[in-house]
Amino acid sequence: MWEVSHITHNKQGWIAEVNANESIEELEAYHPAERILTDSKRCSFIYVMEDEEQFNYLLFPINTWETIQNGIEEKEPMYLKWVSNSNEEKVVKLGQFWEELDYLLENIRGNGNYGNEMVEAVERVFFAHHHE
Repeated sequence: MWEVSHITHNKQGWIAEVNANESIEELEAYHPAERILTDSKRCSFIYVMEDEEQFNYLLFPINTWETIQNGIEEKEPMYLKWVSNSNEEKVVKLGQFWEELDYLLENIRGNGNYGNEMVEAVERVFFAHHHE
């Protein structure tokens, strides 16, 4: 599992940065599975990455949600920037990021199956501006 440390914005779009323990060669094997899940215990979104044999998870913790919220309207591409254990970088476009996120947010809203903490956090960050 990789945890996004922060998200930045540039002319290409949004860049979610991860410091990985793997080498660049190991990271090269992974590609976006174009699905987002939730981790209610960690109050995080999980973008699924896969290689030939397994899945791995890219964690978007709650401290990245405000930045995600800033990008939700424009839907500019979301990229993952891995920084390998040897400080090399690999950038991958996270396909279907916004579509998957929109679908998930609508499912979580008011849905106790995700746990109260997760529902409250999602509603506070992503839906509070609708009530103003």
